[in-house]
This record gives sequence, C-alpha cells and structure tokens, in this order.
Amino acid sequence: MGIANRFQVVPGRTRINVKLTEKDGEVTDFNFSGFEVTPQDWERFVVDSLSWLGQFDMVAVSGSLPAGVCPGSLHRVDDPPACAVSVHHF
Repeated sequence: MGIANRFQVVPGRTRINVKLTEKDGEVTDFNFSGFEVTPQDWERFVVDSLSWLGQFDMVAVSGSLPAGVCPGSLHRVDDPPACAVSVHHF
C-alpha cells in the first residue's frame, strides 16, 4: 500500500479502553492509563519526524496526545512545511 511505519516505541503498555453495553443500552466505559512519554521521548519523536518529513506528501498525527504534550508543541513538525501535516487530537 505504500504506507510507511514511523511509530515511535517507548516503554510501557498500550492504552486500553473497554466499553460494556447493557441490554438496555447503558454503556459503561473503562479507560485505562497508557504509557508515559518523557520530554526526551517527545524530543526524539520531533527530531525523527523532521528527518523524514520531506519524503511524504502528507503526514497525519492523530489520537490523544501524551500527558504534558500540548498541541502547540507540534509546530516544529510543520515548520517549515516539507509536506502537509494534519493534526487531530482529542
């Protein structure tokens, strides 16, 4: 498909969310904690991203940002714009 894997691996477990739906439609959510991203992990993500960003027409960053990382911190990834960067956070 031509989709490159550029995942960053950090210690810890992947976050798990479980939804239990009762017969009457009531939903109970169990949202467990995931891994933590250190400032060093985040810096590695940004530096690595900047090294390959120009190889693609578009990059999508989506999902929940790690604790302590604000959406504005992604500005280094799209400045200068080597390609279109789409950021969606929840």
